[in-house]
Amino acid sequence: MDRTLTQGERLAFLRREVEKEGGTWNAPTTAATLFLIEDTLACQIDDQAKQIAALEKRIEGMQVRVDHSAKHALVFLGEFQPAMSYSAGSLVRHKQALFTALRDINPGKAEPDRHGSGWQLVV
Repeated sequence: MDRTLTQGERLAFLRREVEKEGGTWNAPTTAATLFLIEDTLACQIDDQAKQIAALEKRIEGMQVRVDHSAKHALVFLGEFQPAMSYSAGSLVRHKQALFTALRDINPGKAEPDRHGSGWQLVV
């Protein structure tokens, strides 16, 4: 029901609905009961909306962390291939050593064992 209606309009609406369903309308008792039920349900809906909003906010925060983790995850890609591009966090084997990319590496730009190449020796 539209909560912007006046109490009299809501009461008339409720009376029509009760009578339409074949119910008996005892104005003071029926109206009081229906308004109590309506107010109770409205409070429950408001509480649930707040809970949903809080859960949505938590989910957004979790999604940000998941996206960040996925972007910065260490991924072993095998032997270094100069023709490949590598994302930050990529792990490669090169000349019997393990290197990780500190930044995105474009194809053919930098071998892991060169100083300033964007790679760091791990082992």
